[in-house]
Amino acid sequence: EQIGNRQQQTAAPPAVSTRHSSEEDPVFYPNPASGKIFTRFRLEEGSTIRIALYRATGQLCIQKQLWAEPGWINIPLEAGQLPEGPYFIEFRTEKANWTAPVQLLR
Repeated sequence: EQIGNRQQQTAAPPAVSTRHSSEEDPVFYPNPASGKIFTRFRLEEGSTIRIALYRATGQLCIQKQLWAEPGWINIPLEAGQLPEGPYFIEFRTEKANWTAPVQLLR
């Protein structure tokens, strides 16, 4: 954003969202991770959920799809067998989707 003769720097959000509802952004933790990665999220209404973990190259490593009732959910992904490095986690509901970077350590 240009302000006068200076350019204002803004921090990029940790997750990119295409939101179509009032649902809160999911939290992916721990990050960095060395085993399980959890996704914590609150659903306004029941929804099919898809969560996937990709290598930085785009290769799909882990994928889960499930139905969740309204309320707080906490979904674990077992990533302990994957090599160290940068990954991306993708989280989708019927109304929105998010993508966020995740770092795996050994």
